[in-house]
Amino acid sequence: MSGKALKPLTKMQEAFVAAYMELGEQTKAANVAGFKHPQQAGALLMSKPHIVAEIDRRRKRLEQRVVKPGEVVKQTVNIMRGNIADVMDWGFTEIEVQKPDGSTAKIPQPWVRAIPRDELPREVTDAIAEVQLTDKGAFKIKMHDKGAAIDKLMKHLGLYEADNRQHTDALAKLIAEVQGARMPVKRASDDAHASKEPSEVDE
Repeated sequence: MSGKALKPLTKMQEAFVAAYMELGEQTKAANVAGFKHPQQAGALLMSKPHIVAEIDRRRKRLEQRVVKPGEVVKQTVNIMRGNIADVMDWGFTEIEVQKPDGSTAKIPQPWVRAIPRDELPREVTDAIAEVQLTDKGAFKIKMHDKGAAIDKLMKHLGLYEADNRQHTDALAKLIAEVQGARMPVKRASDDAHASKEPSEVDE
């Protein structure tokens, strides 16, 4: 298509597009939109460039809103790695003051500043929960809960289960050592006695 502006949709065309986005079938969409001959109307509507373009535009917008599992994990990792030093800078600078006796001295003066937004990459801003401007004209920045992010990642990666198994095995070993437990030795006579006992199947 050229750079010409697309025609605006009529009310019935708008209804058709909305129904098509929901149903995905042109005849049903035309019927819902109120066309008298939905089969012919659906085919005709889908042959119009401005209607097809509007459907494509809405599809792309929906695709952008779909959250993928990998995006969730990436966002959570960014929150976990978030550090206040990534968004704030602070330190001391020396200023010269005059003493009562007329002499001068240098004393440290603390300062703090927020790093400009355009200097922060996306993985850093993902970790920011809130930004406020105080009455004194300073920025107050709140980071997302890092502990909650770590907890979610631990569950997602199954690290809690692995850690629990390690602790359980280590505890069992420790108890065995303290109690002086030994693995039971299997004797041939045990097998002989076991073979003489009737089984539930035989009974």
